This record gives sequence, C-alpha cells and structure tokens, in this order.
Amino acid sequence: MTAASLSSPRSELAQFLRTRRARLRPSDVGLPEGGRRRTPGLRREEVAQLADVGVSWYTWLEQGRDIHVSEPFLERLAQALRLTPSERAHLFALAQGRPAASPLIAPAGVSEALQRVLDMHPFPAVVATMRWDYLAWNAAAVRLHGDFSKLTPLLRNGLWSLFTDPAKRRMMPAWEQHARASVQRFRLDAARSADRSAFDKLAAALSRVSPDSPAGGATTTWSRWARDRRS
Repeated sequence: MTAASLSSPRSELAQFLRTRRARLRPSDVGLPEGGRRRTPGLRREEVAQLADVGVSWYTWLEQGRDIHVSEPFLERLAQALRLTPSERAHLFALAQGRPAASPLIAPAGVSEALQRVLDMHPFPAVVATMRWDYLAWNAAAVRLHGDFSKLTPLLRNGLWSLFTDPAKRRMMPAWEQHARASVQRFRLDAARSADRSAFDKLAAALSRVSPDSPAGGATTTWSRWARDRRS
C-alpha cells in the first residue's frame, strides 16, 4: 500500500469508523453484550443493524472501498456511532467531500401571509415542522381530517396520527410501506434538527402505544428508536 493510499479520504474514513466503533460497548446503544468479545467495541454487524444497512455495505465502507454513500445513510451512521456534532461534520467531509447540513430549528408558527395562502387554497393543505407537528391548516383540511385546533399538541402530529389513527390507516392500502418510509424520513429529520430531544419525546410516546392498537407494529418500531437513541 502506498503512502498516497494511506492518506486518501477513503482510508481516513475507514480508520475513523473503526475507532468510533471500537469506543462503544453494546450496552451504550441498548444491545446485549453477546458473550465474550475478541476485540473491543461494537461488531460491524451491530453497527449495520443500528444504521439500517447491510453488513456487507458497511464492511466495504470500513475497508475503504470507493462506494457511494447517501446523506440519509450518513445521518443514520452518525446516530448509530453516537458521533458528536464535530465528528458528524468530519464524517461527511471524509465520505462526501463536503460539510454536513447545518442543524435546523423548527419555527413556532407561520406568518399571516402564509396563513392567507393556505386559506385561499381550495384543497386540503397543512404546514408542519420537521417533527411533523402541524402549525397551520386550511378549512379544506379541517373538513377532511377534523379540527386540528381541538387536538392536544401530541395528537396534532402527522406521525402520531399515522401510527395511531385507525381511520387514516384504512385510507392507506399500502400502509406498511408508507409507515416504514415515514420512519426513515423522520429519523433523517431528527438528525438534521438542532433539538433532537423533541423527536425522542415523540418516539418515546409512540413506544408506549399498545400492541393491540391500530398502530400494529408501532410498539416494536418506536421501542427500537428509544433504544437506538439511548446514550
């Protein structure tokens, strides 16, 4: 191996991932110890599980192979390895040659001008935060979904209604696929947010959904979120 290859971004990325994996114990991320370990830290398959990616794909990344990695995958990987903000930025710089997106802060409301635009819109329309909390809506949306203003802040959330509202589930023939895709988008939004604790609170609430509720597999899904986010 040449000196140039040793200093390449891919080889630096591989070394960076190995050192971050080695510093974590299974108990740090809510996983069982799994008996005696020959090397310190998490196993590759455990990191792959936490990041929702194939073991081979993650192994190739640790081997420094020249493979394309997407922003959502890097965000999940940063969460799985419990990276600090500066480490997350370094991960993006090594993997994609550019800085990570800056954390975003959700607004507390909408402007009067935007509300007027909603009111003039003939079809159901809502404005939501990154955490999928509804901030504003129009009359058509109320006729279709009910009066959001009468709901508590917890119930006035798109993800909550997706997993707990039987009427919404009946309206979606492909609910399972939609729910899985929604979880992935929600996790990416959480990674981009400046305040992830708000996302964790919603996930924790969803983890308490009864297995007998219309949410079906929501309990397993959100219990895993709570486990993955445990520090």
